[in-house]
Formats: sequence, C-alpha cells, structure tokens
Amino acid sequence: MPDSKEIEMSALTPAEANRQKNVLRRLQTLVDVVYGLMIFRLFILLPHPTAEQLANKDFFGMYAENGVNLLIVLIGIVLIIIYWGQSNLQLGYLKRIDTRVATLAILQVFALLIYLYFMRLDNESDGDEFTLLMESVFMAIAGFIGIYNWSYCGKKKFFQDDLTEKEAVSTSYKFYAEPIVATLTIPLAFVGSGYYMAGWLLIIPITILLNKRKKSKIERVVA
Repeated sequence: MPDSKEIEMSALTPAEANRQKNVLRRLQTLVDVVYGLMIFRLFILLPHPTAEQLANKDFFGMYAENGVNLLIVLIGIVLIIIYWGQSNLQLGYLKRIDTRVATLAILQVFALLIYLYFMRLDNESDGDEFTLLMESVFMAIAGFIGIYNWSYCGKKKFFQDDLTEKEAVSTSYKFYAEPIVATLTIPLAFVGSGYYMAGWLLIIPITILLNKRKKSKIERVVA
C-alpha cells in the first residue's frame, strides 16, 4: 500500500512536478543573490575615517569613535550570514515547494532587508531606541518565519525522501537561537546600545540549552 508521500507525489502531473522543481531552483538563486547584496550593503555601513583621521592615519581613533556602530554592523554581518546558511540548509532539503513556501521565503528575506534599513538609520542616529527596537523585531520576525516554513514543509511532506526524522529534528533546532535572542533583546533597546549589544551574547547560553533539548528529542525519536 503506497504511503502518503507516494500518494501526494502521484497526484502531480509530470509538468507540475517539473514546474515546482524549477520554482525551487529559481527561489534558491533569488535568495542567494539577495543575501549576497545584503552582506555587501553591510560592509558599506562599516565606519569610514574622516579626512583628518585619514591624513593622520588614525584608524584606531576611527574605531574608538564609532565603536558602537562597528559592533552593531558586525553583529548584523554575523546574523545575516547565519540566516543565509539556514536558508540554504532549509531549501536544500526540499524536493519541491508550493506557493506558500516560496512566499514565506521571500517574506523572510524582506524582513531582513527592513532590518538592514533600520540598521542604517541606527548608524545615522547614534543608537536611537526605536531603531534598535526595530532591528530586533524584524530579526525575530525573519527567524520565526523560517521556523514556521520548516514546520510547514514537514507537514506537507516536501522534504527529500532520504532525510531521516532524526536529521529533520536536528535541523529544526538550528533555526531557533537567533529569533529567540532577538526577542530577548527587544527590552534592552530601551536601556541603551551597550546593554543591547551585550544582550546578543545570550545566544551562547540559548544555543547550549537548545542543543540539550535537541539531544533529548533525538533520543526520543530514535527510541
């Protein structure tokens, strides 16, 4: 008796199956291009020396003067690279997609683009509370969209046939740390930029806790 995967796949005509594969491939290309542009944009936001600092070769003074902005941009670069890797991981495990998956993937990238917009405003406003708040909000939104998209793909049986349940569980836990920490940094935006940046260090204990939960869940799956 055929399982649910075989029944669902047999319901697609060859043309529909090929179309979904083409859409997935084009989506992967689009997402990669946008992430590449975001990283390029982040490097442009790095502090630049003034004419006086450049003449005196006072690069240390430049970094000291723009230390907060430098750290925020570096955090952004790290987070965008992490989300890019997660996106490649997520889309790479799919054999096909539907309109909802494609829409959610684009919305996730759009949320990160808005995050970059507020990061630029943050550089121009020297750590304004509202810009820091919006950075955390849209970083969290992007992460939770990715979590929901992965869960939806699992329910719709869009995963590759050779992806085991253990691998699916292990992969799912890789998407949680960043949006959780982004949510936790929201109140810190009202305290000050220093506390806000320090709040991102919560990613270390959060990741440790998630790894413990992942190990426990995998043991239950294997059992």
